Amino acid sequence: MLNLIAGDLRLAVRTLAARPGWTGAAIICLGIATGANTAAFTLVNGLLLRPLPFEQPEQLVMVALRDPQQALTRPFALDEYRRVVREADVPGMLLARTFFPLSLAAGDGARMAQAELVSGNYFDTLGVKPFLGTFFDESDDRQGSALLAVLSHTVWRLRFGADPGIVAQTVRVNGRAVTIAGVAPPGFVGATQLVTADLWLPAIMYSQLADSPRAAEVPMFGVMARLEPQVTRDEAAARLTSAFADSPHPVAVVIAPASGFGVPIAVAGSLLNLSALLYVVMGLLTAVACANVAALVLARGAGRSGEIAIRLGLGASRTRIARQLLAESAVLALAGCLAGIFAALWLTRALVAALPTGFQYVSYAINVEPDLRVFTYSALATLATVLLCGIAPIRLAARVDVLEMMKQSSARGRPRESLRALHTLVVAQLAVSTMLLVAAATVGRSYFETRATRTTIDTEGLLVAALDLEQLRLDRASGSQLYQNAMERLSAIPGVAAVALTRDVPFRPGRSVTVIADAGGGVGSSDAVLSDAMLVSSGYFQTVGLTLRQGRALDRDTSSQPLATLVNEAMAKRVWPGVSPLGRTFKVGAEGQRHFEVIGVVSDMTGTAELSPRPAFYQLFPHEYSARMTIVIRAHGEPQPLVPEVQRTIRAVDPDLAIVDLRTMEDLLRQLSQQRRAPALALTVVAILALFLSGVGLYGVIAYGVRLRGRELGVRPALGATPGDVRRLVLRQGAGFLAAGLVIGVAASVTMTQLARSRWLGLGAVDPVTLAIVCGVLMAVGCSALYLPARWASSVEPAQTLRSD
Repeated sequence: MLNLIAGDLRLAVRTLAARPGWTGAAIICLGIATGANTAAFTLVNGLLLRPLPFEQPEQLVMVALRDPQQALTRPFALDEYRRVVREADVPGMLLARTFFPLSLAAGDGARMAQAELVSGNYFDTLGVKPFLGTFFDESDDRQGSALLAVLSHTVWRLRFGADPGIVAQTVRVNGRAVTIAGVAPPGFVGATQLVTADLWLPAIMYSQLADSPRAAEVPMFGVMARLEPQVTRDEAAARLTSAFADSPHPVAVVIAPASGFGVPIAVAGSLLNLSALLYVVMGLLTAVACANVAALVLARGAGRSGEIAIRLGLGASRTRIARQLLAESAVLALAGCLAGIFAALWLTRALVAALPTGFQYVSYAINVEPDLRVFTYSALATLATVLLCGIAPIRLAARVDVLEMMKQSSARGRPRESLRALHTLVVAQLAVSTMLLVAAATVGRSYFETRATRTTIDTEGLLVAALDLEQLRLDRASGSQLYQNAMERLSAIPGVAAVALTRDVPFRPGRSVTVIADAGGGVGSSDAVLSDAMLVSSGYFQTVGLTLRQGRALDRDTSSQPLATLVNEAMAKRVWPGVSPLGRTFKVGAEGQRHFEVIGVVSDMTGTAELSPRPAFYQLFPHEYSARMTIVIRAHGEPQPLVPEVQRTIRAVDPDLAIVDLRTMEDLLRQLSQQRRAPALALTVVAILALFLSGVGLYGVIAYGVRLRGRELGVRPALGATPGDVRRLVLRQGAGFLAAGLVIGVAASVTMTQLARSRWLGLGAVDPVTLAIVCGVLMAVGCSALYLPARWASSVEPAQTLRSD
C-alpha cells in the first residue's frame, strides 16, 4: 500500500512539474489561503486560547461580577474581593490585581511606571518564584505592614543596572518610601499577558495611592482564581455568589477559563467578536483562493479529458484515476501549506512589529508566537484543502465518457451552467479588489499627504514635556506654584527662548465639548458645534507661534474675567459666520451654567494629525486648573541637546515628579504620521493579494471556457474568422467581467469612503486620479490574465477540429 501511495506521489510530482506556470499559480493561491487562515488562528490562539505561562494553567479561571438585571460584567471593588475571601467557602485561591500609574523615584530620578497592585497571595496563586529576594505575602497586605515592592526583571536590569544588592534598598513611590523585597523572574510580566508591569505593590496601598478613603469601594480590581481539581466552574461560581446573598445589591459571580492574554471577561467578549470578524474575512479569502484553484483545475481538467479517457480505455479503474488526481491535489496542498506556514510566520511577526510597543510609560507584552496547536491547525487545514481541491478533478474523471472521448466529440454540450457560478465569483473578486485597491490608495495618499503637510507653526525648535502632578497629590495652589517654578527654572536654561503650558499636546485632539452660541448671534441655540477645549498659559501663543488675528490675548490681567476666552479661526467661522466673534458669548453643553466671552481670535493650528483645522477655544491657566499639563519649550536652535538639562531641571523642582513624556515636536509629528502607516501597509498587502487572486480567477475561468469551446473556436477560422477575431472574441468576454467588476467596485468604494470619512478624521476623498490609477492597474492585470487563453484560442487548428468530426 505504501508503495502504491509513493508511486502516486512521484507521478503527481512529475505531472505537476511538467506545467510549472499552472502549478506555481495554484501553489501561490493555496499558500495565500493557508497563510491567511494560519495567521488568523495564530492571533486568536495568542489572544484567547493559549494556556497562561504558569503552573497548572488549566486550574486558573477569570472571575467577574454581574448584576442579575444586566448582561454586562464588571470587576470587583477591593472591599468586595476581601468580603468574598472572608465570607465565602472559597474553592481554591483567589487573587486580585489592578494597574496603577505612578512615579518611581530612584538614583536616576523619578520616572513614570506601570505598577500592578495585587493581593498578598498573588505570587503564590500563580506559582511564580522570585529571581532575587522574596515576594511579599498576605501578611504584608494588611494595615500597618511595611510598604514593600517587587521589581520586574526588566526594570531591575535597565534602571538599577542589574544590581544584585537591590534587595532591601529603598525607592520612592509617589513620594512614599518603599522597600524592595525582591525581583521577579525574567519573562514574567504579570497575570495579564498584554501590559507589562514594572513593579508590584500590595493592594493595601491602593487607598493611599488613590488618595481617596473610598477608593476600595470602586470596582477596579480584576480577580483570578486557582480552583481545586475536583471543583467545577459552576460550583465555584455558586459558592462565591453566596458571599453576596445578604448584600443590598446582590450580584452574581461569573467564571470563565483563563487563557490567552488573561484579559478580563468583559474584554474577552470583545476579543472574541474581533476574532470572529477576523475569521469571516480570512474565511472569505480562503474560499476565494480555493475557488481559484478549482477554476485552474477545471481549466486544466478540460484539456485532460482525453488523457483520462485513454487511461480508462486501457483498463485503469476510475478509483485508480481518482486516487492519482487526489495525489496531485495532496502534493499541491502540501506545497501550498508549507508556503502558507512560512507566510503566516512572517505575517504575524510583521504585524506585531508594526504594532506600537507601548504608549508613553506603558509597555505591551504581545506574544503570538505559534505553538503545537497552531501547527496542528495547519495540518488539519491542509487535509481539508486536499479534499476540497480534489473534488473537482475527481468529479470530472467520474463524468468522462470513454466512447465519446474516443470519437473526439466531447466538446458537444458545453456545460454553460457550470460556468455561471465561476463567472459570478470572478465579478465579485474584481469588485472586492477594486474596493480594496481604492481603500489602500486613499489611505496611502492621506498618509503621504499628512507626512508632506507643512504645519502652520515652526515645530523644529519645540520641545514638549508632559507632567502629571496627580502622582504627588498636590492641591490646586501647590500644583499651580510648582508649574510656575518649573517654567521659571526652564526659562533660565541657556538656549531656551520661551516656555509655556498647555493641557493638550499640540496636534493631538483636545478634550472635545459641545459649544452652543448664546442668543444675539451665532449659529443659534438649536445648533451645537463640537469644539476642542484647550487650557494654556499666557505665553503659549507666542511660544508655539500662533498669531492673534483679532482682539487681545489672554494674560494675567484677565483674572477679573475668569471666563474670558480666545477662539481659533475655525471656530469663529463655524459658530459666528460672517460676523465678528468679539464680545460674543457661548456655553458648553445644552445645560451649561458657565458662559464664555470671546476676547480674541487666534490663527488655526494644523499639521499631520489632521488635514483641516478643528474648532477650538482657549482658557487661561491657572484660572482653570489641571494637574496634568505639558510644558512647551522653544529653543533658539536644535532642541534635542536641551533634553538632559530639561530633565535635571524638572527633577530639581521636585525629585518625586516624573516626566510622563519628553520629546521634540518633530518626533511627535513623526509618531502621529506613523499611526497611519500600519493601516496603509495592511490594506496595500490585502489589496495586492486580492488583485492577484482576481487575476488568477479570471485566467482560470476564461481558460476553462476556452477549453470547453475548443470545437467552436476551431471552426470559426474555417468559416473565415482570422486569429485576431478569435482573440477579440475571448477578450470581449473577459472585458465584460472586468467592466462589471470595476463598475460595482467603484460605486461601492465611493459610498464606503464617504461613510468612513465621517468617522476617520483626515481621510481624504476618492479623487478621479485615484480611481483612474486603480482602474488602470486592474485593467492591466486583467488583460495579462486574458492574454494566454486568448492566444491559445487563436492557435487552434481548423483542420484538426474539422477532422475530429
